[in-house]
Amino acid sequence: MDEADAVLLDTAQTPLIISGAPRLQSNLYQITDDFIRTLRPELDYYHDKERKEVWLTQKGIDQAEQYFALHNLFVKSQLELVRHLNLALRAHLIYEREKDYVVEEEKVQLLDKENGRVLDSTKLQGGQHQAIEAKEHLPLTPEMRAMASITYQNLFTMFEKLSGMTGTGKPAEDEFIETYNMEVVRIPTNIPVIRKDYPDRIFTTLPEKVTAIVNLVREIHETGQPILLVTGSVRMSELFSEVLLLEGIAHSLLNAYNAAKEAQMISEAGRLGAVTVATNMAGRGTDIKLTDEVKALGGLAVIGTERMANERMDLQMRGRAGRQGDPGFSQFFVSLEDDLIAKFGGEGMENYFKKHKDRVDYDQPKELKAGRFKRVVKRSQAASESQGMTSRQQTQEFDQSVKVQRNFIYDERAAILKGSSDGFSVSDIVKRVLNRFLDKHASLDHFALDRFILDNISYAFTGTPEALDLTDREAVFSYLQEMILAELKQKQALAGGEYDLFEQTAVLRAIDEMWIEEVDYLQQLRVVVSGRQSAQRNPAFEYHREALVGYQLMKKDIEDLALRYLMLSTVSHNPKGQLEIHFV
Repeated sequence: MDEADAVLLDTAQTPLIISGAPRLQSNLYQITDDFIRTLRPELDYYHDKERKEVWLTQKGIDQAEQYFALHNLFVKSQLELVRHLNLALRAHLIYEREKDYVVEEEKVQLLDKENGRVLDSTKLQGGQHQAIEAKEHLPLTPEMRAMASITYQNLFTMFEKLSGMTGTGKPAEDEFIETYNMEVVRIPTNIPVIRKDYPDRIFTTLPEKVTAIVNLVREIHETGQPILLVTGSVRMSELFSEVLLLEGIAHSLLNAYNAAKEAQMISEAGRLGAVTVATNMAGRGTDIKLTDEVKALGGLAVIGTERMANERMDLQMRGRAGRQGDPGFSQFFVSLEDDLIAKFGGEGMENYFKKHKDRVDYDQPKELKAGRFKRVVKRSQAASESQGMTSRQQTQEFDQSVKVQRNFIYDERAAILKGSSDGFSVSDIVKRVLNRFLDKHASLDHFALDRFILDNISYAFTGTPEALDLTDREAVFSYLQEMILAELKQKQALAGGEYDLFEQTAVLRAIDEMWIEEVDYLQQLRVVVSGRQSAQRNPAFEYHREALVGYQLMKKDIEDLALRYLMLSTVSHNPKGQLEIHFV
């Protein structure tokens, strides 16, 4: 596997999901989006940037009840409204345009957080994608159900042998061993690396940092040495592009909007006098060729406009220079306004920023050289890496319930196809469904019995005989069982030698339909239980507990649906003699 850490770690924070079977579209997306735009920060809602959580304050709840003319927002009948309010809040506060997504051709396109590339054919689940579309005033796409799901960790551990290569795997060796049982072996470079990696330059505010970066770019550009200016988001790449244009510095811009030209831009990034502004998509596996004239000037200059979410991403950026023994240098710039520092820098840095942000001279940026600032940058990145690792572990932990259920369902499907399944034999299904019905109706009446028969056994039924004693459980059970067996005999006569195929098809269809519902439910459950952390509950425990309940209900639902498919379907043969089954 190439670039193993990108595939096995970075991408592993998001489970692989196959979607389909669209839901009935809700009309609440635009209404709730309009309401969210009226709210005031801190007063009507609270935003925890570090945990990426948002919720309405009491004032916000009062506003919602007034806006939607409700006496109480948090009642069962308003469940969908509350869900859409949360989705709209997250769309406005958690997901940022040109950082988490871009809008192209009236479509919301998600961005890979690790490299800034567009994630093709990928959407957020649970209605979040539609909430972002409402925020951007775009046509709403159908909200799809999750039909199948697996994490990267569980996918790749299914292989007997797993290995890979990457230039930045050593910092994550502990996680590789813990998750994949893979040791990281460092292979020395063929030619010694002579690139110079300079210490970070730290500033108080973003404008100071931008000024310092532009000054360095101008200074280097005048010598003809090529420059690769790397940003952490599409938005910042656009900002630096505009600033360089104002400075009269010609450059190429590489981000998610023009990824089609990536190969050409990167091939030219090492030419004399070239300046390339790029998101960190211009990273993995890229060789930037240098001419002898450029090597004499010092090689490629890599300038990072911020420290990335983990050390491995920084190393990838630095590694664009100094390939195959070429000269070059890397230099990262940091400000206390950077997302990394704002989220993980701590209260001390936040107070320092508030105290000094208005005392700076933007034309003469003052560098923060004290050791505590360097320690904060290092500590913030370590905290970000820890959060990423925790997120991956939680994703894998959540998938354990799905894995157990998935293995059971797939094993049973395989057994049914081979004709060796004991778990879903038709006779056992009939007995269990009838017993559950009779358990539920301890005092059975003719209406409930007739309704059960019409819904599950026969549309041609005209009514139960008056002589049937409804208080005699065994008599009712025998009556229903005989009716089912008679219907199955008719199906057997119609299907002939393909009757086993009919039974197999009906049961498999029921399993597949309810499994899709279960996978979709488990995906929705992930979102729900993550919010329970603020109530001092363990999200993983809550997830596994409710997933077990959902699994037990799914097995009953499969049997109920299988009986309906066996009873209420029609069986025939087409003119070619092929069996045709029509399910209702």
